Formats: sequence, structure tokens, C-alpha cells
Amino acid sequence: MPRNYVLFIFICVLVFEAAVGCPGLFGGGGGCCCGGCGGCGRRKREAPVQEGLVLEAPVRTENELECPQSRWKMIMQTAMKEFVDPQQAKLAIQEALETELGQQFFVACAENKSSFVTNGDAYCSYNDDSRKLSCHVMALFG
Repeated sequence: MPRNYVLFIFICVLVFEAAVGCPGLFGGGGGCCCGGCGGCGRRKREAPVQEGLVLEAPVRTENELECPQSRWKMIMQTAMKEFVDPQQAKLAIQEALETELGQQFFVACAENKSSFVTNGDAYCSYNDDSRKLSCHVMALFG
């Protein structure tokens, strides 16, 4: 038998043994594979770290907190001060937040007061009663 053929058979046997001993090696099963496949069990994906976005820890009171992120609120007030139209205001807010903070945001604006519900602290609501304009932003992660 040629020497290359024997080497090929030997490598195939090693790969087969590794696949049998480590079911998650080629995408199947996800079983335990201590020692040869990167640890035991499955690993959770870690969320990417957002460098430019730092969230303030809100101070909770018995009143509902409209904007736990004071810097976001200042950016929103500045961006929307020229606009009465909700469409123009939301585009200006989104551009200003992304430019200032380097993060993507969901922005919604409406005439008069509006509300939304969210978990967490990566949001800000601001109502400008003089313009009858209400805007809400939420940071987008991932």
C-alpha cells in the first residue's frame, strides 16, 4: 500500500474518533466535550460591549421616571427645538443621538402626549408642551 494512503486512513480514523467522542464538534448534539472541544457544554453568546454608550443609574421615586438618562434628554431638547412636525423631530433626534453617543436608537414622536412601556433604563421620554410634541427614544443593542 502506498504510504500516503495509509496516512489518509489514519487521519480519517482520528477525525472519526474525535467526532464520536465530541458530538458538538461538527454542529450536532451540543453534548459535553471536556478537554478537546473548548470546554464542557454549550456557551452562551456574550453581548457585545458598547463603547460609546454609558447608562446612568436612575434614582427611583414614587413618581414614574420619564427619562433616567439626563444627557439623552438634553440632546433631545436641543434637537427638537426647531421642529413642530413629529416626522422632522424624530429624524433630528435620531441623528443627534447617534452622532453624540455613537449608538443606534429607536425614536418615536407624536403630536400631544403619548406613552410607552419598557423594561430597563435605556430609554428617555420628553414632552414639549409648548409645541404639543412628545418623543420617546430607546437604545438598540445587538
